[in-house]
Amino acid sequence: EDAQCDDYKCQEICERFKLLGRVLLGLYTMVTVILLTNLLVSIFGKTYDTDHEKTRQLWQLQRYKLVKEADSQFILPFPPFNLLHSVYTWIVSCPFRCNVAEKDSAYEKYKKEKSTDCDSALIPLL
Repeated sequence: EDAQCDDYKCQEICERFKLLGRVLLGLYTMVTVILLTNLLVSIFGKTYDTDHEKTRQLWQLQRYKLVKEADSQFILPFPPFNLLHSVYTWIVSCPFRCNVAEKDSAYEKYKKEKSTDCDSALIPLL
């Protein structure tokens, strides 16, 4: 059989080592398969977690848009009644619009004062 195993005692030792080698190879293969399976499961778990987080954020964004859309719709949808809602919205937003108009007029006044100062400063130079 083998050139190295000439006598009976040597042949018995070679058979034991062959058996031990096969057992160790089998154990190595099983451990490798188990570790690779665990690695695959952990990769899928991480992928699931990231996808779940993205899905949760997308759901919250869509819910926000839906609530915002529902909030912007008229309370009374029929034509004679939605005019009341428009008047109400205009009255409620009037202080904000008046405040903006006051700020705009104050800015225009400041801008006008600055432009006349610059113009009067340039006149002697000409």
